[in-house]
Amino acid sequence: MVIAVLAVAHRASYGQWPPAAPDRVEWCGRRYYAPTQVSPRGPAVPVRAIGRHPPLVGSQFYARAGRISEAACTLLIYRKTQVGWYTYGLSGGP
Repeated sequence: MVIAVLAVAHRASYGQWPPAAPDRVEWCGRRYYAPTQVSPRGPAVPVRAIGRHPPLVGSQFYARAGRISEAACTLLIYRKTQVGWYTYGLSGGP
């Protein structure tokens, strides 16, 4: 029963059943959606780790390095995989 509840919670938060990678990620108070393609090269800007989604066991996500605050969220976040980088774009506006 506990596993079923965790699976439903994962689906509600990330748009996918576990163990699939998230379709959407919440960060910096905003929602980011996954792309349909992967890039074999990394981002063109320096990046820093921002956390895992889902926490502890999920994929590591990255954002543009530098000063990021709640008032100035980045437009893109990145997830690195064995085949390349997925770029998640900000949904909506400020």
